Amino acid sequence: MNFMNALERGNRVSLMGEDGEWSGTVGKVTDGGNFFTLLRNGRSVGPEQGREYCMVCVRENGIHRFRAKILRTDDLVIAAEDYCQYTGDYVRLQRRDAFRCPITLDVKLRKIEPDGSKLSERPWVQTKTVNISETGMCVGLNSDFDQGDLIECTLYIHTCGIDAILPMIPGTVVWTMDLLRGNHPLLCGVQFEQIDRKSGDILLRLVTLGQRKILAR
Repeated sequence: MNFMNALERGNRVSLMGEDGEWSGTVGKVTDGGNFFTLLRNGRSVGPEQGREYCMVCVRENGIHRFRAKILRTDDLVIAAEDYCQYTGDYVRLQRRDAFRCPITLDVKLRKIEPDGSKLSERPWVQTKTVNISETGMCVGLNSDFDQGDLIECTLYIHTCGIDAILPMIPGTVVWTMDLLRGNHPLLCGVQFEQIDRKSGDILLRLVTLGQRKILAR
């Protein structure tokens, strides 16, 4: 396995195991990618030395998923450096296919003005996702929404072992499709805008775990 095409210095990598989940930034990559280091916040308990973890690196050319063992961890001043060894099960998934997961979440959203102000006369709309990615979602809405509308939304996540509420995520309606039926006869694609790091990490965990469930079927 040559990881030089999968991992580069500065890439973000998520670690997932039975004892927790973490994220870090790739430091050094050596021996064709079989050994690499991760820099992560050192203020919390980290992954266990000698244990293997599922690791996911998201890049423009797809999602790189593999297993790696934590060889040792060095504590730095404000971070920790994990020394990792690739152990197998590498797979590269197409970014759109892997992250456009058919996960149903409760969503509350409403329109906002270009200057960020709310339309006080327009109520919140309660709906559900059809699918979701780390950069957007597909939802059912009513015919009051149009392509180009700016919105803010709150996502309620209670699935895949994640229990979180992501409030006030700004977004843009980038496409619409008439269904002509049901309580929400308009199918809309929403692109998230300026999502914060914490919410982005939670969404990445959600869609990665959701994709793993699909692949395990």
